[in-house]
Amino acid sequence: MNEQIYNDLYSQTEPLIRKHSPSLLNDRRAAASQLFQEVGFPTSKDEAYKYCRLEEQLGRDYGLNINRLQFPLNPAELLKCDVPGIKAHPYYSVNDHLFVLSDTNQSLPAGVYICIRPEPQS
Repeated sequence: MNEQIYNDLYSQTEPLIRKHSPSLLNDRRAAASQLFQEVGFPTSKDEAYKYCRLEEQLGRDYGLNINRLQFPLNPAELLKCDVPGIKAHPYYSVNDHLFVLSDTNQSLPAGVYICIRPEPQS
């Protein structure tokens, strides 16, 4: 695997990535990037990745949406929680976008919390 491809892609697109990401992630990006440059991808010699074939997963083109182009998407049509007898409060995160598909004024059972951190305003 060629880590340099990923290093180059990140360095070329870092301003856009940071612009569209919460500070919680951005605060850790420099250290994560530096660590990746030093150690690269884990290999089967790393015990935790002994049976993981990263080459297969990283060899796929998943596409990138760094510019945050909007696509017509209705998660309610794609993702459903239709289990009889279970009351669901559907919240979905698709490509780091949050979709709230239920009445947000409903109260949740004791001990159930949904924390939504708003994105910083530019």
